[in-house]
Amino acid sequence: MASTPAPYDSRLRGRGVDAVNQRIFRDWLRTHPADAARYVAAKREAARTDNARKTADIQEIRRPVARGARARIGAGL
Repeated sequence: MASTPAPYDSRLRGRGVDAVNQRIFRDWLRTHPADAARYVAAKREAARTDNARKTADIQEIRRPVARGARARIGAGL
């Protein structure tokens, strides 16, 4: 049975660390609707304007995700 698509593209390609980070970020957005909405808004705004603001906004959203990933790695999970 097909599920309802997320408000962002959750299809991931590639392998290695980058793909793992993308999956962690995808999962974060799935469980944090406010960040998902901010992400969608930043992506749409970037499509109309410049990428500099999008990059800053995306990095701000990703910061807690990276901290959580580092904590899981440090805990051996």
